[in-house]
Amino acid sequence: MFWDKGYIDYSEVAAKNDSLTAVLDSVEQANLLLEGEIDSVKKKIPFKMEKIAREKYSMLKPGEQLLIIKREK
Repeated sequence: MFWDKGYIDYSEVAAKNDSLTAVLDSVEQANLLLEGEIDSVKKKIPFKMEKIAREKYSMLKPGEQLLIIKREK
């Protein structure tokens, strides 16, 4: 704090620390959500299993049809 530009250096480091803390908090929240998803799959909750099958693997129930809507640019 007592060298040339000491306070400026300190404030830059403090701002960087705040920024990294915010990023860490958001990553921790995402981690918690993913852990919940993993637990749901491990417990074989039917709704979660169907959601994953439909979204990730584009699976359909018998008699369903997949519609793909393309937007014009």
